[in-house]
Amino acid sequence: MENFVAVIIMMASLLVAVVMMIKNAKSGVLACWKTVAISILLLVNAFLTFCDVVAGGDLSLRLPFDILLSILAIFALSSSVMPLRDGKIVAVASGVAEICMSVYYLLCARDILQLPSGTAMISAAAMTAVFIAGTLLYGISCRIRDVGAVMAAGNAWDGLCLGTDAVYVVSFLVETIFMLLAFCIHGAENRPLLLMFPMLLAAGQAALGARACFSSVFVLSRRHEQRIAGALKTSKEEHAIRQVPVSETYREVYSRVVVYFEEEKPYLNGDLTINDVVKGVYTNKLYISKAISQCTGKNFCQFVNYHRVMYSVEHYRLNPEMRVADMWQTCGFNSIVSYNMAFKLFMGENPSDWCRKEKSRLVNCKK
Repeated sequence: MENFVAVIIMMASLLVAVVMMIKNAKSGVLACWKTVAISILLLVNAFLTFCDVVAGGDLSLRLPFDILLSILAIFALSSSVMPLRDGKIVAVASGVAEICMSVYYLLCARDILQLPSGTAMISAAAMTAVFIAGTLLYGISCRIRDVGAVMAAGNAWDGLCLGTDAVYVVSFLVETIFMLLAFCIHGAENRPLLLMFPMLLAAGQAALGARACFSSVFVLSRRHEQRIAGALKTSKEEHAIRQVPVSETYREVYSRVVVYFEEEKPYLNGDLTINDVVKGVYTNKLYISKAISQCTGKNFCQFVNYHRVMYSVEHYRLNPEMRVADMWQTCGFNSIVSYNMAFKLFMGENPSDWCRKEKSRLVNCKK
């Protein structure tokens, strides 16, 4: 029974990894590095599961720990809340831990080392689950730390992305807690109950891999998610525009602001304030704020960030070899966090995903 469950888990990891590798092969040099990394992590997890089966003994507690290590690595790369650099560190550390555990199980199979006790596996699984929850809390703290960026670029879609990550983490934690409780109450006697938890965790791991493979958030098709994001953005702007009829005075002020932004590009200044625009269009703050709000449905910060994002987009099209790390520094943003959030708000996807697709489009146009 345990070996059968382990084989199912191993095949699920291999299946998602193969789908991702096929997609990466079709993309060629334009393949997203995250999908390449996650496919490798899934292969490593399949190998770890195989080594665990070879080691023998009681798999009911070791399998959840094996999967939690993989979940930690994949979540760190695919989560919308983890900073990119920190996500890479966590993913590499988890991958190394999986390789070390694989070697350990192989040595146990040769009777060179002894298999870990049930208490040790419970402690390891609990610590790994808590660490996964900690990654989410850390990511949230990174966003809260940049309150200005959240207020300027945050929207319903951004909240849905954060909420989805929270659902994943809460589900993993709940499953782990119930597994530990089941073991404490029933011990290792109730095998079917204990083996249900690695199956659930494996399903979560496959879902994380699938959403990374298809660049989605809810494991929906990318096209459907873009429609949802566009609907949220459009409904928000239309509601704001329809609230108050736009007067000719505000239209005239707005046209002056647009001309000023197109000719002077004040948004490239990271410290731009509405007072600076007042000096450029020769009117007061109230008129500028209301003109932008009534004509676009955006507040001043969102209006500025929109022009910054569009500037970076046009800049990238002229130089497709640019990296995201270079893009945000050329258009007036003060941090990559605020740039990523604003880019997702106005373009409907992450900068890295958009750049990869746009580069592919530009290459095809030249052929």
